[in-house]
Amino acid sequence: MRRLLLSHRALALAMAVLIVLCPGFPGGTGGQATAGPWPREKGHGFLASATQVDAAAFEGPYGVYSTVYLEYGLGRNWTVGMDIGHGISGKHKLIAFLRHPVFQGESGLIAALEIGGGTVAGEPTIRPGFSLGKGLSFTNGRSGWLSLETYGELRLVSRRTDFKADATFGVTHSDRFKTIWQLQGGVSSGDPSFLRLAPSVVVRTGRQSHVELGASADIYGGDRLGLKIGLWRDF
Repeated sequence: MRRLLLSHRALALAMAVLIVLCPGFPGGTGGQATAGPWPREKGHGFLASATQVDAAAFEGPYGVYSTVYLEYGLGRNWTVGMDIGHGISGKHKLIAFLRHPVFQGESGLIAALEIGGGTVAGEPTIRPGFSLGKGLSFTNGRSGWLSLETYGELRLVSRRTDFKADATFGVTHSDRFKTIWQLQGGVSSGDPSFLRLAPSVVVRTGRQSHVELGASADIYGGDRLGLKIGLWRDF
């Protein structure tokens, strides 16, 4: 388990360094930046790394963890990706996934199915997912999006099953500035259910890079507050 944890942290650190030190990545999608049902264009991708600190009291003890998220467009609306960090149960995860839209309506509503596999807490795990999303246009010229992402983590050894849903409302205020409001909920076998609010702001720092500054607060099932800093990179 210790070896697996170290390998996860090493991979997360390496990918975070890649984001910071490689401004010469080619291309750029200009499309939906965050996770959701929207497919990536063929040959284009998105990489995000974040570190969060949280605690139940100002004096600690503190929890510190990092995440890495990767998407890459394969063409024909297929998107492949990697999700490294913490699973629904709070245990370390490494999941590879494949996603494809199953519905695209004239109103802009899109739905996608996803299948993933990897490890959670060192156990072989299957992670199916379903997501909905819709782009928004406002009268003041701003744009935005709504999305709902749902996942189940099915561990093959312990037979433990955990579920999570994230609802997101995002607004693109300008070419350089976004705000995101996310409601995160989950049900974990043997642990209390949780619900938390996680707002953030995203500022463009380069042609293809952004910095995300966020916070989180438990509103059910816990009493922890958190702060997050993240780096986004289109390539």
